[in-house]
Amino acid sequence: MDEVFELIKRYAASGNLKEIFSLIAETRDPVIREAAYVQAIKTGGTEAVESFISLLYSSEAHLRNLAVEALQELGTGYIDRLEKLLCDPDPDIRIISFNILAGVRNETAAGPVRRYLEGIVAAGVTDQENVLAAALECMGELGGPEDAALLDKVKELIEGGDGHPYLRYALQQAREKLWAI
Repeated sequence: MDEVFELIKRYAASGNLKEIFSLIAETRDPVIREAAYVQAIKTGGTEAVESFISLLYSSEAHLRNLAVEALQELGTGYIDRLEKLLCDPDPDIRIISFNILAGVRNETAAGPVRRYLEGIVAAGVTDQENVLAAALECMGELGGPEDAALLDKVKELIEGGDGHPYLRYALQQAREKLWAI
């Protein structure tokens, strides 16, 4: 196994992320996968971010979870790219993207969430209930009292529809978190 670890280090030293991500995707050995993951994080860069984003679409939950963790760690420098995921046609990817942004824990991560909510309000339609709930939860984690007016607008939108009890609850939770700051 030592030779595999050395190989991973050589890949990282030469910037060969393609091979590192092949190991992450193909191996079933959690120790090898973790070693490759660590080297991919250390290498960083746009290629690493894009490769981790591609893992979000994996059918394997462990790979998706690794990608979420990595993107939370690497995300600060790639907020614009993460924001694009909020428009993905797959609602699960949009939900995961809000979870990633919440985990970035940086003021810049709140911007995409605000813009998403502003877009929902401007369009006058709620997104899929679970996606909007994830956005509200994320805003509760990242936002501050200055976001209360935006949440008031979201509340009007929710109440203008059929009232979505789940969304009302998510909104209430977000508001409580904002005021707890």
